[in-house]
Amino acid sequence: MKWLYERVKETGRVKFVDALVKELVTEGTRVVGAKLKDGGVLKGDVVFVAAGAWTGALIDLRGRCEATGQAVAYVEITEAEQKRMEHQPTILNLSTGLFVLPPRERLLKVARHGFGYLNPQTVPAALPLSHKHKREPIVVSVPRTIRDNGFDGLPAEGDRDLREGLRDLVPLKDVDQRPWVKTRLCWYSDTRDADWLVDWHPGWEGLFIATGDSGHGFKFLPVIGDKLVDCLQGSGGKLGDKWKWKHIEDDGLGKETNGVYRGLNTWDGSRGGLPDMILDDEIKKLRDGKARSQL
Repeated sequence: MKWLYERVKETGRVKFVDALVKELVTEGTRVVGAKLKDGGVLKGDVVFVAAGAWTGALIDLRGRCEATGQAVAYVEITEAEQKRMEHQPTILNLSTGLFVLPPRERLLKVARHGFGYLNPQTVPAALPLSHKHKREPIVVSVPRTIRDNGFDGLPAEGDRDLREGLRDLVPLKDVDQRPWVKTRLCWYSDTRDADWLVDWHPGWEGLFIATGDSGHGFKFLPVIGDKLVDCLQGSGGKLGDKWKWKHIEDDGLGKETNGVYRGLNTWDGSRGGLPDMILDDEIKKLRDGKARSQL
């Protein structure tokens, strides 16, 4: 991303503003801008929101998109192991969602493409469905990062699964016994069917949304831009039809009901792990010693 930032900056056509967006600004039936943490407001004729897993904190997308945290870890290997592994393809076990990437600079990455961890939190000012609806606090799953609260570990359940993935997928002796060099949660913007959500918001004028990566956002970076512009201009074709805002029955998924949060869950056949895992609950198990890694 640093490389991409420098290339875009060099064009001189994009102004970067380093700020946190607190909420979208409306006038009547139209979205006209974004209010920043420092109180400033950025305005535009079109407000294009491509905020990834944070989109649900800005726009009420309950039942459509949901932030899920996916377990990722890195283990160190030797130079000889690097040479042995560097030309292998990415290996994915579709039964478990666990996958391993070819190593770089003696670091081997293992991760899980799963239902993920949910982090339901109250967000104060998400944009409602239309101007006819009141803006009020709602509970949605949002990313939880080290910058938010300092926790950058893995729940014991995730640690255990990743080590099982190393045992199953990597032909290196005792690689699953090695300490992690670093761990993190990779936050997806999941949809029910794993298709993107790229469309004009039907309840607001001037608001275009591009989200719902479902774990496939970064790899489309070189080609997705033109497709988004096509959709923006009303010429999205088959992809536009596939990614459009669809009617969804309110079945209670992706929202809190009577104090219980139910996950949206992406049932596209590629996910592993358990559905509806609440991150705070899994972290608490780790701290209380009620759930332990096998190692």
